[in-house]
Amino acid sequence: MHALDLPHVGLYAAVPGVAGVLGMLTGGWLADAWFAEREKLLLIGAVSVSTACLVVMLNVSLLPVVLLCQALIAFSLKLGFIAVWSLPLKFDDTDASGSTAGVINMGSQLAGVVSPAAMGFLIAASGGQFTGAFMFLIGCGVVCIAIAITLRGAAATRSTEDLAIEQTQ
Repeated sequence: MHALDLPHVGLYAAVPGVAGVLGMLTGGWLADAWFAEREKLLLIGAVSVSTACLVVMLNVSLLPVVLLCQALIAFSLKLGFIAVWSLPLKFDDTDASGSTAGVINMGSQLAGVVSPAAMGFLIAASGGQFTGAFMFLIGCGVVCIAIAITLRGAAATRSTEDLAIEQTQ
């Protein structure tokens, strides 16, 4: 437990948000510039970084390290979120991109409801210890990486002719 005054709490709380914005912008650029048709690699890398930071946070209590890990988690997850959105939209060859986006957003919202409830249950069940909640999040990261590894790239779903047409447009 760190004794922080309220202004510093507010300042430190803003760091992950700023890192997340930078991650989202960087992720969009990386997805176009370096990871086009290989978005799953971007997702695997981003989730690996965030999962590793959770492991560090579970084992280290130094405030600067925790803040750095929180910033890296926010940056990398927002960076990877670009792949979460772009991969399904690339597989969707219909005119239903609005429905596809709705399903993606529903999954995000569902996770935003289920995860805090599960973490709260784990913390309460362990007498106020956060280890179980961190293990839950680490497990979610491992599952995400495993699923991402099994995904086919968007290029595998399109013909060479389709890709050539897209590149000339």
